[in-house]
Amino acid sequence: MISQNTNNTISNKIANNKIANKLTRYGGNQETYKPIISIFIDGNNMYYTQQKNGWFFEPKKIIEYFKYKYNAEVNNAYWYTNVKDENDAKSFINELIKAGFTVRTKPVKEFTDPITQRISYKRSMEIDMAIDMFNTVHQYDLAVLFTGNGDFERAVELLRSKNTRIIVVSTEGVISRELRNASDSYIEINQIRQYIEKKSKKILDNNQNNLNNLNTHLVKKDKKFDPTVDSTIAISF
Repeated sequence: MISQNTNNTISNKIANNKIANKLTRYGGNQETYKPIISIFIDGNNMYYTQQKNGWFFEPKKIIEYFKYKYNAEVNNAYWYTNVKDENDAKSFINELIKAGFTVRTKPVKEFTDPITQRISYKRSMEIDMAIDMFNTVHQYDLAVLFTGNGDFERAVELLRSKNTRIIVVSTEGVISRELRNASDSYIEINQIRQYIEKKSKKILDNNQNNLNNLNTHLVKKDKKFDPTVDSTIAISF
């Protein structure tokens, strides 16, 4: 049996190594050091979250939001999902990769009840996600977990014992009480909707029309549009 003192020693070594590695990246200057974030998204769980809330994520915006919110460096971003057909999911997977995510996939498992002949499907990526969380723990200060799955409770507790902060992002009706209590902090996903939502083509077209109208108006005044100064029109991003 490993003693509590041994566990503390291991945790301290991990923490010291993390600090040393990070300061080395910034030339030993602690003042210029930025916290390092890793993002882990439970795609299966978040699919139901999006369906429940009635809006969808823009993957690239998730990385950008946490990068600027915490003035941090996003070291890794992972997306875990089960797929029925790799070809059908290819465009979505390519979108995630283009946005900066490492994508982990597994085929959906299909089961048929021998009595009722009812078909059921099993989707599970929890082990894969937990493995990456622990294998890369020395690479980040803060882990952002997009999941409401209570099975991650123990993993979160262990990661926090290694001087790592954990933020859980989910929504009411999906987030487990145990996982929420185990994390350092919890973000209700609807509270950051305006920053990470995937805009529909209709909204994007409307924004472009607004920009065109504004530029036409400013050209008539022989003035160039500066988005950092002119805020006479509302644009959604």
